[in-house]
Amino acid sequence: MKPFTIILVVLCAVLGFGWYKSGSGASQQADATAKQYETLSNQVAELRTKLALEQGTALQVQSNLQFIAQQRTGQLLNTSNHLIQTHLLLKTAQAGALHAQTDLQSKAAQIAVLENQCDELKQRAQTI
Repeated sequence: MKPFTIILVVLCAVLGFGWYKSGSGASQQADATAKQYETLSNQVAELRTKLALEQGTALQVQSNLQFIAQQRTGQLLNTSNHLIQTHLLLKTAQAGALHAQTDLQSKAAQIAVLENQCDELKQRAQTI
């Protein structure tokens, strides 16, 4: 019975040592998992901060672009108004030029009639 007791004591010692080691390994694994959790939690917080900064930057850029677009729209409206005014001035100048050309043609016709009359009067004066 003594060998049976010795085997049983050795077996209990081995099982106890194994149980102790498995508990120690589980504790180490729990510590490693806790550290990994902290690391991942810090990374998530860092990424959230970066995302918030990028969103703020994106909103600022969008606001700046909208402001620039509004400025360009105002400049285009001013340019359009200047073009319309220039077009109207050109039409007025063209109408004046057409009127002046018509007047010039009628004056040229009157001069031709008067020159013809002058020539006739000169011929009459020579004959007298």
